[in-house]
Amino acid sequence: MSRSLRLYSALLGALFLLAGSAGADRAVLPLGDDDTVYVQFPADFTFTFGGVAYKGVWVNTNGNLTFGRPEFSFSGSASGLITQYPMIAGLWVDLDLTTPQGGTLTAGRISPTEFEVRWANVPNFGAMTTNSFAIVLVSDGSFRFEYGAVTASPSTSSSTVVGFATGNANTNGVGASQVLTGGPFCPTQLGTGSESSIFQVFTPANAAAALSNRSLCFAPAQPASGRLTMYDDDIVEIALTGFYPTLWGNRYTSLWVNSNGSISFGGGDYSYTPTPGDFLGGVPFGPIGIGRIAAAWRDLNPAGGPSGNPGSGGVIQVNQGANQFTVSWTNVPEYANPIPNTLSVTVDNLNQISFSYGSVSPAGVGNEILTGVTGGYPITTGSEPASVLGMLPSPIATGVPAVYEFFTMGNYPYSNQNLLFNGSHANLSSAIPLGDEDAVEVLFPGGFTFPFGGRTYSSAWINSNGYLGLGFNIVEFPPFSVPPPPAPPPPVTWYSYFPRIAPFWTDLAANPGFSPEGSYGFTSGGGAVTFSWNRVPEFGGIGENSCNLILGPGKSFQMVFGTVTANAQLPITGYTTGGGKSLGTEPSRNLSALTMPVGRGTESVFHEDFRATPPFDLSNTTVGFVGAGPILYQDPILSPGITRVAIDAAPNDGGLSYVAALALGNIPGITVPGCSTIPLNLDAALILSLSGALMQGNIGTLDRWGQKDGWPVSPPSSPMQVTLPAGLSGLGITAWMSFVTFPSGGACPFRTIAPAAPFPIP
Repeated sequence: MSRSLRLYSALLGALFLLAGSAGADRAVLPLGDDDTVYVQFPADFTFTFGGVAYKGVWVNTNGNLTFGRPEFSFSGSASGLITQYPMIAGLWVDLDLTTPQGGTLTAGRISPTEFEVRWANVPNFGAMTTNSFAIVLVSDGSFRFEYGAVTASPSTSSSTVVGFATGNANTNGVGASQVLTGGPFCPTQLGTGSESSIFQVFTPANAAAALSNRSLCFAPAQPASGRLTMYDDDIVEIALTGFYPTLWGNRYTSLWVNSNGSISFGGGDYSYTPTPGDFLGGVPFGPIGIGRIAAAWRDLNPAGGPSGNPGSGGVIQVNQGANQFTVSWTNVPEYANPIPNTLSVTVDNLNQISFSYGSVSPAGVGNEILTGVTGGYPITTGSEPASVLGMLPSPIATGVPAVYEFFTMGNYPYSNQNLLFNGSHANLSSAIPLGDEDAVEVLFPGGFTFPFGGRTYSSAWINSNGYLGLGFNIVEFPPFSVPPPPAPPPPVTWYSYFPRIAPFWTDLAANPGFSPEGSYGFTSGGGAVTFSWNRVPEFGGIGENSCNLILGPGKSFQMVFGTVTANAQLPITGYTTGGGKSLGTEPSRNLSALTMPVGRGTESVFHEDFRATPPFDLSNTTVGFVGAGPILYQDPILSPGITRVAIDAAPNDGGLSYVAALALGNIPGITVPGCSTIPLNLDAALILSLSGALMQGNIGTLDRWGQKDGWPVSPPSSPMQVTLPAGLSGLGITAWMSFVTFPSGGACPFRTIAPAAPFPIP
């Protein structure tokens, strides 16, 4: 038989946040009241909802997630759910993260196949009561709601909505409230996967009684049609799952669909009036820095029918296969013009781009059309001339920064025809198109990976504001949101964001048409990859800032600085392994005074905050870092109530060993019973952080141990088991317990040991 230890634990709801922050890739979302932020999923995670694969999600303060656009409304309603953008509502009610009671909203991966957003002790607006719940998205398209204590007693909204809808393009505004909470509960899934909506509308009183300490699981909501709910001048980011196209030397894991007849890479564009300058992205104040494929970029309106709703003005649909991706606009009228337009774009794994047209209405004044492909600034110069596409050899070569045709009047010549572009001849360029407050995910070349903080990454997000995001990225200044600041926030936020390496995190922006313009780049070779910020000025065109960030081999990296001004807003330089791996109290270091390379690989945060220690003194120098290994905490005394223990090599049992608990020594303020072990029946918050060679892989399981049992449940305890590979030694486990109560009598299954003493597994 396998040897195993099982821990039966019930974690206090009041300490649910602490358990949640233990996740390896978790980030605290800095949101306020009626607020939102766009969160990108990890590179190897997508979520398919309503037949559409998404690369990220809008996290909305008021208890819901949306795809395509955010949702600010504090009043949950059935009509709001089924007539708007795709939504998953765990508890759509008026919640407030700004009250003195606190509350925290976090997001991040909890296992290789699961991404979780959790509201921990978030108060109702205008009330003292709080709510704890989580929405867990699974890569197969299923999802679940896990509830702790729910009060849902809003003072300004009349109802609470729980459930989902795949968007008005699928529901057509039709759906009826059901009874979800009469059973069945998890692991049984609600729905068959073919429904466009399943939801229940609660009054505040019955929501608390029906949901507290329950879990609801939903089957994958994946209708066969990948219809997008899009309004006028709208965009949505779509994940690429079968292949990653390369355009002008940059590989992409997602693309943006624009309702106005184009798709873009590296960011979306809402513009409805095409111009060659905006298409090339090289003019001041234009939509800078996006690669674009424009089948017929013009002012289209998918909500142009009599009702003004998506679906009444034609259909926009995506179809993703193993080797190609297609976006189609079918019978979509122009704005204020009922004549429909039908066209499609297909990108395949051979880098061929094809445009297919049905009937396309004529171009006219105010209804110009632009057709073509571009790598975007700074691949373009902004002065590339237009061509007559029909006069070029087919397939049309894209070995230039841009090839396009612009129509201002007359019939569109490619109606009921096809155009084919050969993207495989595109010039290779290390230039990365980035706008202001922008981030683009860059895939590492085959064979290269970067270990950081106990996980291994095959991509990274380069951010215009002077840093690299790992694992996932919260887009600063997303459209329609009240954003976190582009300059570094207070240290506690810096620590609790996603894993990040920052040569100079401050408010930077490329400045086309001015001097210096600034640019961003990526190169690889010699077993390393390099991200570059080249003469990038601060926002407003002030000064210039240059650095090459070189990753690898191993977990080491270097920051090779050129001239750095950063006068208006002094930067943070260094790295953090993100939320759950730092205490939020790590001190600023004087990097220029340290022996290089900096660090021992055991630090979860290593940085200098130049706002506190001006001026920036690293210009024209090189700073090397050992990098963040899998050790979560370095200091022997972390804080009151925390103690460190160590375990010997785990036993071997068919290649696996099992660990589910650890014994604790006397922690200040906690009385250990007279027996030599701690009993099973704990009423405690137990946060486990594993350090050693294990972080890649099963650490997510260990983290989720604390997360899943985040609230008292009925029955009071539930078994959890954590599996570790055999043959590990020298592992350190940090445990933090508080509000511990012990039952009287009974056997104690674990030995009480002193900090740092061996913990052999029986």
